[in-house]
Amino acid sequence: MNQTQTKKIRSTWAIYRWPVLINSICLLGVLAALIGNGWWDWLSWACREGTVVGLTVVTTSVLSKPNKQIKAKSPTISSRKQLT
Repeated sequence: MNQTQTKKIRSTWAIYRWPVLINSICLLGVLAALIGNGWWDWLSWACREGTVVGLTVVTTSVLSKPNKQIKAKSPTISSRKQLT
């Protein structure tokens, strides 16, 4: 591994915190829809739409960032001639 490339070790909580949060909100929305009417319905809709809007915003912001990958230099034609 190169000095400029460092391996970042992440804990289990760092990896799974967002999926746990999203699933908890979805479960709350499903339970609210099953339990009652009135404001329970509003809570279920808010949970469902909140997760959809939140995931859409995060996905579009991640996809709009420029890719910062380090590209390896390929040998040029002149350097290939020097090798032979």
